[in-house]
Amino acid sequence: MSELPMPELPRTNEGKRICQIIRVKPEALKEYKEVHSAVWPEILAALRRAHVVDYSIHYFEPHSLLIAHMRYIGQDFEGDMAKIAEDENTKRWWKVI
Repeated sequence: MSELPMPELPRTNEGKRICQIIRVKPEALKEYKEVHSAVWPEILAALRRAHVVDYSIHYFEPHSLLIAHMRYIGQDFEGDMAKIAEDENTKRWWKVI
């Protein structure tokens, strides 16, 4: 049986992959999930403007950890993160969460 040639696949990992690990209090998990079930469109837009894509957050129950993964495709990570921190909608979001 002959092997089929492997197709040329597009690069899907361009950019910098970033992982954050955050401990969440078990008693706050329900509220956290409720808030994050409907992330404000303004927050998603701020992330896109800051060149953050493929953002996901997973819960690791045994240790009550939130594991966030994102891909940064910009050129100035510190500057883009500062822009997120200065964004008025993001400031409001952080007060909610």
